[in-house]
Amino acid sequence: MDTSSQRTAPPAVIDWLHEYGYRRADAGLLTPCHGAHLFNHSCRPAVLDLGLSVGIAVADIRQGEEVCCDYRTFRFDEPWAFACSCGTPVCEGGVESSRRRIPDRLAQEWRTRIGAALEAAGRVPQEIMIRAGDINGREGRESA
Repeated sequence: MDTSSQRTAPPAVIDWLHEYGYRRADAGLLTPCHGAHLFNHSCRPAVLDLGLSVGIAVADIRQGEEVCCDYRTFRFDEPWAFACSCGTPVCEGGVESSRRRIPDRLAQEWRTRIGAALEAAGRVPQEIMIRAGDINGREGRESA
C-alpha cells in the first residue's frame, strides 16, 4: 500500500496495517497475506525472506510444527525490542529491530540459508496448494 492510499484509508484499516503490515523502505506497507501476521518469531526460523518478495522455507517443517520467521527482517518498522524465549540453541535472549540495516553476521547467515534452500527447491517436489477455485483453494461458489 503506497503512502497516498494510507492517507485515504479508513482509520480502522490504517490501525490494522500499522499493527500487522510490514513497512517498506519507501514508507509504504506490505499487507500480510492470509494469516501471515500470526507468525511468531524465532532466532532460528524455518522461513526467511531477506531480499525476496516472498518467504521461503529454509528448514524442513514437519506436520504440526509451528512455522516461525525472524522479526528482524522487519527493518523499516518503528524501532522495537523484546525478550525472546524461542528456545532455539541460538536464541539471543533479546531481539530488536535492525533499524534499516541488518547486522552483517545475521545477513550472511540468512543469505547462506536462503541460498541452500533455493538450490534444494529444484530437487524437492513442490506442493501446489491452489488447484482450482478461489485463492484459498476452495471450490467456486455454486449458484443458488
